[in-house]
Amino acid sequence: MGLDVVIENFRGGSKEFSFQVLDELATKLALEALDKQEAPWFWAGQFDERECDFAELLADIGFLQIKVNRTAVPKPYDRVRMGRIDRNMWLAVHPMYAPGLDLLGT
Repeated sequence: MGLDVVIENFRGGSKEFSFQVLDELATKLALEALDKQEAPWFWAGQFDERECDFAELLADIGFLQIKVNRTAVPKPYDRVRMGRIDRNMWLAVHPMYAPGLDLLGT
């Protein structure tokens, strides 16, 4: 599936970040997928113009948590209660994954 390649892109980064970081990751993955047509993460490149869907996918599987703003406490994503993820939200890597990815602030 190539999810491991996607998650490795978070290694060494911040544990909490603006939506723009995820937007940039989607673009990076799309460009890499174009260069390597058979890349296992080719599916991730499909989110280049649908970054909110990419964020929701990573939040739905529990990798990301949602912050309504920069200073808010990260919460598990609940689509019914929170609605769709939008570009004004902040994101956080779930604390379970943070140490293994050597994230800043862990």
